[in-house]
Amino acid sequence: MFRNGIYKVFYRSPLDNFGFSDHALAVLRDGQIMGSDRLGAVFTGGPGIVAAGGHAVTIELAVPPGGELISGFKAGPTGASLTINTDFDPIQDTQVKMVDIGGGPVEVQLVYLGPLPE
Repeated sequence: MFRNGIYKVFYRSPLDNFGFSDHALAVLRDGQIMGSDRLGAVFTGGPGIVAAGGHAVTIELAVPPGGELISGFKAGPTGASLTINTDFDPIQDTQVKMVDIGGGPVEVQLVYLGPLPE
């Protein structure tokens, strides 16, 4: 099971050869994820377990009006909502996955920063 805590989520287009271009912060508490990046995208969701014993993560991403993602997706004048499904290993403190976001690939690095304050 994923640990409650604060996570940093780095992301980049796989076409970008200069490293991770931006990041977001996320909080996981009691099975619920909430986070945001500096450009106003907000995401919520939670981890689950898939039948084969893997660990799935489902995120709802709210893109602000006119927002453009590094995957090439462009939100309209009222914004957009995207569902993102992927899997991460809940034991690893740092891991990288290629994730489909809005119809395009995005390389995502998830880093556990530490526990939540009590």
